[in-house]
Amino acid sequence: MSRLIVVSNRVAAGEDTRPSAGGLAVGVMDALKETGGVWFGWNGEIVGTPDAAPAIQRDGNVTYATLGLTRRDYDQY
Repeated sequence: MSRLIVVSNRVAAGEDTRPSAGGLAVGVMDALKETGGVWFGWNGEIVGTPDAAPAIQRDGNVTYATLGLTRRDYDQY
């Protein structure tokens, strides 16, 4: 069974799962929904201490694994 693994600087998860038309996220989301898989990346939050493990959220056959970034990591990106 094949699964798609996506790693990006920002994840469209939760209420953000409706990406704007024409964006790269549209194609990524379509492929993930069709084949199933994991989308790993930043959750959009700046945190005081690094997360020990990613937060996991599932929506159908798509799993989102997200982490917050420390201010230092964010500034150095």
